[in-house]
Amino acid sequence: MNGKEIGKIAGYLGTTVGILGWLIGFSIFCLITGMTDLLSRIFLPGLVLSLLMAGIVVLMMELIVQRFGFAHYSLQLSLWAMLTSALGLLWFTLNHWLGPLISRHPQASKKLTEYQMSITLSGSRQLSCPVFYCQWPK
Repeated sequence: MNGKEIGKIAGYLGTTVGILGWLIGFSIFCLITGMTDLLSRIFLPGLVLSLLMAGIVVLMMELIVQRFGFAHYSLQLSLWAMLTSALGLLWFTLNHWLGPLISRHPQASKKLTEYQMSITLSGSRQLSCPVFYCQWPK
């Protein structure tokens, strides 16, 4: 294997782990707080969705690199497009699947409110509150 092949494999592995980051963080949170029943309902569909998105990103990157090469501007443009697509899918997933599921789980809602857990920086509660459908204490 040459350096380009190792770099591509490392990039694809990094992409996959990065897209799975939300699931890894949520799994750690559920395991620490003892909410394994909520984790059991979220883990497998979240894993499939994240791996599907990672597969699409890796496939698109491979096609673009084969067609245009590494130095072409299309690679950077497609990287930004895939990043915004992945973030959009994550936001949609949080708002329409994970948020309502957590709000129906009283222990999870209470823990998230206690810890003031946010998917963004701790100071931006206005952005994170609609995602988890919770009320932050004043």
